[in-house]
Amino acid sequence: MDALRALRGTPEQAAVDADEPRFIDKATRTTLLTDEHVIKDAPVPAGAAKWVEFLTRRPDLTVEAFQRHWREVHGPIAARIPQIRRYVQSHVRPGAYASGRTPRYDGVAITWFDDTQAMRASAATAEYATTRADETNFLASGEAPVIITREHVIVK
Repeated sequence: MDALRALRGTPEQAAVDADEPRFIDKATRTTLLTDEHVIKDAPVPAGAAKWVEFLTRRPDLTVEAFQRHWREVHGPIAARIPQIRRYVQSHVRPGAYASGRTPRYDGVAITWFDDTQAMRASAATAEYATTRADETNFLASGEAPVIITREHVIVK
């Protein structure tokens, strides 16, 4: 967060702010401040396929219960899917819930695979079936928005 704050008022940030309206609708944008929890950390090949899923907790669970189950129970289950190379959970920070607020999403699950074929193959495994079965224990019913992408490093 310090690095982000340090950008405020800089010419570089002004250039970004001027460019964003060309491709971002700020009126519909959602910002989530999260804490990352690395669940599985194997090397990821260049050009790996990346699955980014936006999660909403089951309405009867507290934020704490949702995050605990996701990290301590579901995370280790999902990490057993053999095709997953890396798995990171991004938990929305507690401040997003202050004063009765409810963020649009409660977290973001990010998994990396060698390629989209490996991603598809993972869905046929027993480990994947076990992972999906556990989702009803902490996730709201319905579909979660997903982005399937590849990373393109701009700055290293």
